[in-house]
Amino acid sequence: MNSEIITPEQLQEAYKDTKLIPVTSLAQVKFYVEHGVQPLLVYPSERADIMAFWYPKKDTYRLYVDYRKYINDKYQVGE
Repeated sequence: MNSEIITPEQLQEAYKDTKLIPVTSLAQVKFYVEHGVQPLLVYPSERADIMAFWYPKKDTYRLYVDYRKYINDKYQVGE
């Protein structure tokens, strides 16, 4: 990643052909990191006093589906 990128806007400009998503759940970030996916940028979230970890959607979508299944199975959500 270019060390000049320090804001989500600059990241979006640099990756204009890629859908980027911010993730604020630390459990979800931990899950991604454990599966070899690193964020492109860590930046304070606009919605709260927490950090947002920015990922390319293409790198996280399949893992997100697996993560939701893991959470649903672990906590028996939806039953």
